[in-house]
Amino acid sequence: TPPTFNSEHEYITLDAALNRSYFSRSLPPIPKNCPTPMGVAGKKVLPDTEAILEKLYKRVEFKADPLNHNIHLPTFAQHFTHMFFKTDHRHGGQFQWGGHGVDASHVYGKDKHVENLLRSFTGGRLKSQMIKGEEYPPYHKKEKS
Repeated sequence: TPPTFNSEHEYITLDAALNRSYFSRSLPPIPKNCPTPMGVAGKKVLPDTEAILEKLYKRVEFKADPLNHNIHLPTFAQHFTHMFFKTDHRHGGQFQWGGHGVDASHVYGKDKHVENLLRSFTGGRLKSQMIKGEEYPPYHKKEKS
């Protein structure tokens, strides 16, 4: 994951480094006294969004990737992990806890406290309950936090 910036500072802050939202910055902001929107040496006007999208994505003919992938695969993979495994519902759907990869934290918990709530501490197993002779995870409300 590249370092992230926030809009208030031209350097990386702890808040920016720990920002797990979709909207973290990967480039520092343009200084407030800068005469152009793209830096001192930049153009006076930002390029048209539609023109950029057309230049990047519009193809006359299909060009196959040697591995049969495209640029959307890693983007979708990150979106998938955020949407299904690490959404921080206390702060809103656009925020995540944890890293950007797929790990087992959605099963074992995001920190030591939650991890310990889920463990039985017997034989390396997670806590479970028996219902009609079948083993299931415990109900969330029964676990004390």
